[in-house]
Amino acid sequence: MTVRFETPYSGPGRVRTFAVDDEELEASGALPLRPRPSSA
Repeated sequence: MTVRFETPYSGPGRVRTFAVDDEELEASGALPLRPRPSSA
């Protein structure tokens, strides 16, 4: 399985690939989105 680590407001994030049968992985629900950063 390939995962991209990014947010809706960032550019493309880093990519990591994991074996589907990796015992360290577990299912998770979606995380809440953080609000768009304000431009100060």
